[in-house]
Amino acid sequence: RIRANTFYVKACGQSKAYPVSNNTITVSLALTVSLKTSDSSCITLSGLVNTSGPSGPSLPITYLSAHNVFGPQAIWNRVAGTLKLTLVSDLGPGSLLIFSFIVTNPSSEQLAASVSIAASGTAAIAAEGMTADSENATSETATVRGDAAPLRIYATTFITRNIGQSTPYPSAVNRLTVTLASTVKLRGAPQDMILFSGLKGSTTPDDISMPISRHIVSKLAATAIWDGDIGEVSSGGFQSFQGLLAVELHNTSIVEPGESIIFSFF
Repeated sequence: RIRANTFYVKACGQSKAYPVSNNTITVSLALTVSLKTSDSSCITLSGLVNTSGPSGPSLPITYLSAHNVFGPQAIWNRVAGTLKLTLVSDLGPGSLLIFSFIVTNPSSEQLAASVSIAASGTAAIAAEGMTADSENATSETATVRGDAAPLRIYATTFITRNIGQSTPYPSAVNRLTVTLASTVKLRGAPQDMILFSGLKGSTTPDDISMPISRHIVSKLAATAIWDGDIGEVSSGGFQSFQGLLAVELHNTSIVEPGESIIFSFF
């Protein structure tokens, strides 16, 4: 029994599912036939669409196996979503090749890409669909199984957004604790705030300097704006809504994607 000219290993996955992150795409491949440099043999990946950043003839390649057959770089066409890898040394049948490269994720949510692989030169192999990593999450906060599939991208959102209380008893002093993590980087700037609404029913009076307890002191201001009623808080004309809390990042602080912000207030 003779196998056809084909890729019998053709797998790919990613390291980052958050938008605008630098994302390492890892490819594993093996063929049933040889590809030789004397035949100007190439392997082309396609379907890697909707990334950000420029195209270029010298996208760096990192090898995770012993076979350095493409040299240090490949031709990347961002618009077409293709990566062309030209052999600089021969690749024998059955040789497992694992390599990676970095792209910049798009800014908007999308499902995983349908990535294909083809070969030309010594053996012509028409485009074959690659096996996406549907088993693993990425290392990022709150990702789930299947998020390691290539170019499966989350929306710009708070991927962690939890709030809880210390007591349900009436008229008691109640500590509310908030845990947040965003899929994108948050930068502190004057009047840039994280807003929470719907905290209705409290008897706590309005306060433009409500103290908060911070898990990471350097990231958040020490006080927040609390408005329990419909109206306008007299702080720079800040327009608020019923049961609203406004928490400000420090002007120079940066909260990295997936980094937890934890704070509490009474």
